[in-house]
Amino acid sequence: MNTELRAKEARLHALLGEMDSIVVAYSGGVDSAYLAYAAMTARPGRVLCVTADSPSYPRRHRELAVRIAEEFEFPHEFVNTAEMDRPEYRANAGDRCYHCKTELYSVLAALKDDRQFAVIVDGNNADDRGDYRPGRQAAREFGVRSPLDEADLTKAECAIVAKMAHAGMARAVDPVHSSADGDVVFTLATGAAPRVEPLIAGVVAAALTSEAIRDSCRRAEAVAGIPSLADLER
Repeated sequence: MNTELRAKEARLHALLGEMDSIVVAYSGGVDSAYLAYAAMTARPGRVLCVTADSPSYPRRHRELAVRIAEEFEFPHEFVNTAEMDRPEYRANAGDRCYHCKTELYSVLAALKDDRQFAVIVDGNNADDRGDYRPGRQAAREFGVRSPLDEADLTKAECAIVAKMAHAGMARAVDPVHSSADGDVVFTLATGAAPRVEPLIAGVVAAALTSEAIRDSCRRAEAVAGIPSLADLER
């Protein structure tokens, strides 16, 4: 992970850390899943991931959203949306996404207010700026924030970060990524397990890296007069 990408990741975590409580518009895709993971890291116990359920939402996407949420213990709920009841959406014109997102964000805004969450965030990233995306207009109208975009993270960078175990270091080491970290991570495959989603492998790697660092600290012994964690806790 290069210096520029680390800086963007740090900016993302800083942005999320400033939010009191967060509703993540969570589809189960790479962008929203990475955002959900980053939000959970920055604001543990203050995040709710919400997925829209409607006839327009493919079953395989729903299953992926559920699987990832369960694997990584995201607080997760479904809400019903009724974009199919909107004539503008059914017209299938160029602004169809606007009407779909308007329906979604109206439901999420009601949930946010009812549960007293501070903000709604979505998984739009820096690559989305140049595209024609009417849904982003709907997001602006409802005050939805896009932290990945605000941190200048592109889709490719989001995927890289999601697959890396460096997030585990950020959860266990402070300050993180200093010159003394020895923060090189190698990924090897034995072929002994079935193929898994890269996102799942990446986030599991982050969790395991974090726990491995903590376990190493717990098991460490004093060296050259430098006390171990066990010594300090006595």
